[in-house]
Amino acid sequence: MEKVWNVVWKKDNYALEKVRNNKALKKFNIYESLGVNFHKYKKVGDFGAGGGYMTLELINRYPSIESVRLYDYSEGALLKSKENLANYSHISFKQHDLNAPMTDHAEQHDFIMAFSVLEHVHNYETGLQTLFDHLESSGEAIMVWSHANSIFKWQRQWYEKLNLWNYGFQKEMSVKEIYQFLDGKFDVLCCKVVPCVGDKGVWTLLDNVIHKFNKQSGRYLFLHLKKKQ
Repeated sequence: MEKVWNVVWKKDNYALEKVRNNKALKKFNIYESLGVNFHKYKKVGDFGAGGGYMTLELINRYPSIESVRLYDYSEGALLKSKENLANYSHISFKQHDLNAPMTDHAEQHDFIMAFSVLEHVHNYETGLQTLFDHLESSGEAIMVWSHANSIFKWQRQWYEKLNLWNYGFQKEMSVKEIYQFLDGKFDVLCCKVVPCVGDKGVWTLLDNVIHKFNKQSGRYLFLHLKKKQ
């Protein structure tokens, strides 16, 4: 997994600063519209942090946040995030593969972000357990997961057959599947189907058009979660 994402962060359009900043802006706008109160969080864990663009958007919007810990397995991603967040003293970094348990449970957060990360982890149940273990009692999380009911699932399958898929393992889930996956660890405060917020040309256009006629179809599941007691 690390090798795949090191390549992505070095030379794929996915990693372009303009693309990542634009997606971070849109994703936080959506979560604010869903009623997530970011002002109450103090200690944040950003899992699968990539180049740090989500954390950068977060701390610029909510300066009351006291600390953010960024986790990623890719050395290339961590180097980029350290570069992007070099001027912030309340930011720290840790390399970790979410396929494996994290044994250090001393790191606790009252809020966790996991944007399109567990879907790329073969042992995604192990990854979910790590998020659960590192969230304080009554802590909350936001998660974005690729939706099974979207034209982008067809795109991935087609690209894999043509050997054009660059992002390794990916597991899409339906709404029913994501609820089953989270059951026992998290209460779902909100789950919203959202069409593509990026710029994938005709794929984005088609995904948004289909969503207009069928609100249960769209690229992403946006989830707001609370840790079960």
